[in-house]
Parts: sequence; structure tokens; C-alpha cells
Amino acid sequence: MRTHKKARLALGLILLLILSVTVFFVVRGTAVIKRTCRADINAKINDIINVSNDKVINLDVFYADYFTIIYDENNDIAAIKANTGLINQITLIWNTEIQNGLNKLRNTKIVMPFGALTGSSLLAKYGMDISIDAQVISNCAITYASHFTQAGINQTLHRFVLYTEIVAEIIVPSGMENVIVSQEIVLAETIINGKVPQSYLIGDGTLDYLDLIP
Repeated sequence: MRTHKKARLALGLILLLILSVTVFFVVRGTAVIKRTCRADINAKINDIINVSNDKVINLDVFYADYFTIIYDENNDIAAIKANTGLINQITLIWNTEIQNGLNKLRNTKIVMPFGALTGSSLLAKYGMDISIDAQVISNCAITYASHFTQAGINQTLHRFVLYTEIVAEIIVPSGMENVIVSQEIVLAETIINGKVPQSYLIGDGTLDYLDLIP
């Protein structure tokens, strides 16, 4: 009778141990998988943006292509005229390059050692590799801005910047994670000599004026 009780007790302890280990790996492993997937996708998105940046910069489009400084009869700056057609074209190229890269992330495999599921830095690199299938749904939004900064006496730094924000939803077997990546690229800049007017003209043949604050 005592032997049977000891056997049942030992079996119960073994089952409890197995259950505890299972719960530990499920809880800890779920958090590790989400964190690893988020970091991996974040890095991949930044790589996509950087590659797209290089392609846009290598187009060799310069400040004079984007903006024309207009002077009055006194040789003072009257307005700064923007080539909105070119600006929109460059913006579209950058958006397309980034979105094409994001589309390739739609079905992504993320590989990690089994030891990483423990959440321990000591065990993270040990064990057989496991593969996690991740579905990545992402969207890219791009805007541009024109900044003016005082650069000296009667000198103003004019900088043209593109901004991108990418929102990605990562779906893995353990749940879903969100990743937001933002970056900016300076497309062109120049030092303008002379007093800059309080407004500048945007576009070809338009009467749309924007406030300018150096």
C-alpha cells in the first residue's frame, strides 16, 4: 500500500513538474517570441528605409532642382519657388521603394535558438533552432517639410526634408505585436544670403503662400 502511495505521489510530482515547465515555457516563451519578432522586424524595416534612402539620394537631384530663389529689383529675396512636380515625383519614388520592400516582409520566418525561450541571456544561444512564421502587415506614410534656420547675419539655412512613418502589425502564433518606425531624410539644403521674406511661393502658377519662420 505504501509503495502504491509513493508511486502515485511520485507520478503526481512528475506531472506537476511537467505542467510547471510547460506553463513556464508558454508564458516566458510567448513574451520572448513577441519581443524577438518585434526587434527583428524593426531592424528589417530600418534596412528597407536605408536602402530606399540611398536610391533616392543617388538620383543626383540638387537644391536648385527643387527650389528657385526669386529676387526683386533691389536684389533682395522676393520669394522661394518650389518645383512641386519634382517634389511629388521624388516622394512617390521613395514611397514606392519602401512599400515594395515592406511587401517582401509579408511572410517572414524568424529563427532563434530554443534556449532563447527561457528568457535567460546565458541560455539564449543554446539549443536547436526553431522557426517562427510571422505575418507582417505594414503601411508607409510619407510627408515633406521645408525648414528655415538662422545661420548668421543675413544668412538662412533652408533645408528640405522627407519624413516617413511605417506602422506594422506582426502576427505570430503567440499573438500580435505593433511596430512603428520613423525616419527622415534631408534631400537638399543651402545657405541663402540676404533677408528671407516672411512667405514663399509654392508650386508653379499657384497663389498658395506658406508662412516662413526663420
